[in-house]
Amino acid sequence: MKPGRIGLELLTATLGLALARPGAAQETPATGAAPAAEAPAPAAATVVAPASDAARLQAVEKQLAEQQKKLESLEAERAEAALPDPSAEIDRPRLLVYGFADMGMQWLAMDDGPYKDVIASVPGFVVGNINLYFDARPSPAWRALVETRFGLAPQGSWNGLTQVDNRFMDTSSPSGRGYAVWSGVILERAWLQWAYDERLALQAGYLLTPYGIWNVDHGTPTLISLLLPSLQVDEAIPQHQVGVQALGAFPIDNWELAYHAYLTNGRNVIAVDEHWREGMGGRLVLRRIGDLRVALGGSGYYGTFHKDVLLAHVGTDPVTGESTINFVKSQWAADGGYAASEWSVGGDLSLDFKGFRFRGEAMVRRVDYEDGKHEHKTFDNPAAMYPNHYRHYAYGIFAYRFASYFEPYLFIDYNDSYPAIALNHYAVCFSAGLNLYFTAYAMLKMQYADQRFWPNDNNLNMKFAAARLVLVF
Repeated sequence: MKPGRIGLELLTATLGLALARPGAAQETPATGAAPAAEAPAPAAATVVAPASDAARLQAVEKQLAEQQKKLESLEAERAEAALPDPSAEIDRPRLLVYGFADMGMQWLAMDDGPYKDVIASVPGFVVGNINLYFDARPSPAWRALVETRFGLAPQGSWNGLTQVDNRFMDTSSPSGRGYAVWSGVILERAWLQWAYDERLALQAGYLLTPYGIWNVDHGTPTLISLLLPSLQVDEAIPQHQVGVQALGAFPIDNWELAYHAYLTNGRNVIAVDEHWREGMGGRLVLRRIGDLRVALGGSGYYGTFHKDVLLAHVGTDPVTGESTINFVKSQWAADGGYAASEWSVGGDLSLDFKGFRFRGEAMVRRVDYEDGKHEHKTFDNPAAMYPNHYRHYAYGIFAYRFASYFEPYLFIDYNDSYPAIALNHYAVCFSAGLNLYFTAYAMLKMQYADQRFWPNDNNLNMKFAAARLVLVF
């Protein structure tokens, strides 16, 4: 029954009660008025004696009870309508599979120096990213997401001074002597999520750390530039972490305030061990929605990291005289281990207006090693140790999309380091690129970059060119 009809019936009952109020049938003329002469009642209009007040009240109560039952029935119908429709649950997809792939070619040239043969490459074709997303949503509140990346790695990469060759004889080949390449599968993220609503969700698992503009939305279709900023390549904040995080967003008119807060195992060689090296951090983003879209974000991280080295101590049992061996872990630099704490703070700005797009970030990272547990340098002089140090990063991308089909852009990237930590002190990359959009799902991305170092004692200046055909599916 409709609420309007119930309200009308209640109004009718109330009016009936008012018209039938006690004493209405016994009203007498005003004082001093002569009583009216009684007139004989018509025979056809026999008057029934008025009902008593108790009977009248009982009738009203009965009617109100009926209306109450109707209201309760309506509330039950509304509650039933709010429940999930079992047929809709059956029709709704429980698992979504989507992704993107990019293929193309690239070239990297370097000045003559000690690292040219390791880093430089001639122009050639490459298999870039083949990312698949497995998105399970068994109910509105629960979700699981797994992102995997397929590729040829580590085929052709360097392991120390040896180039990796993962070719092996394929015994399942019909010819009996065919060869195959053992390729890799890279886990980008895998988490479980419970969401109360858009304001609060909890995730647990292998997370892409929420910092900056690109780390979470890191797919080639999303990036403007093929070349990643130095702060992301150097992992000023760890790209992946194992732990838990809370996230959500609060809409405020044309604005939205989004947050992330996480607790993890931090930046470590392995995910779990007996030394709990924690990592914690968060991110806040204030976004404006409309013709002028603005996103102002801030990210912070604090954590500790270490590397254990397993040592074998050989001795003699004093009682039996037999040889013994004990294994212990060491983090001392003399044994090849290290232990340190770090913090990073950064800010970012995204701005979109019509065809114009700007992306910019700046970040600072501080590392402090424990006494006697400094990390050995990888390049230059492996016997030397990394000192406690700061690193600074910044970049800006200026792009304009014309007629939704092509988008030229300029990209400048800067990073520095303490002179004793890296091969060079300052590095600046000047780059330009062009993105061609064939459809919403297919695009071609091209970029050229010139990387310069100051001072350039090791001849590390390099030039880079790449093109990738990208398909979203």
